[in-house]
Amino acid sequence: MHRTPPTDDLLRVVCCSAVFIALGFVNHPNGLWGDLFRLVGGLSPTPALGRIAGSTAAFGMVAWFTGAAIETALISLGLRLTHPPDQAADYDDLGPPNA
Repeated sequence: MHRTPPTDDLLRVVCCSAVFIALGFVNHPNGLWGDLFRLVGGLSPTPALGRIAGSTAAFGMVAWFTGAAIETALISLGLRLTHPPDQAADYDDLGPPNA
């Protein structure tokens, strides 16, 4: 029987978000967060919207895969932010039949 690997959706969101935020500081102040700040604030030099969109998409993909790997490692170490769902009793879980 195939079992799906254990996941923790809240932990995955936290891991992916942390990686994305950290990647935004790459090449700071000319990185993603600096470009967004200059774009929203109307400061000069105004960055190209395509550059911001490309960086956001690339960082998002990297953050998703890296965050998922970090989440899997943390779960294997026993760290969870939510509790796994209760599992149904299998035939292996049954005790000996009463005679």
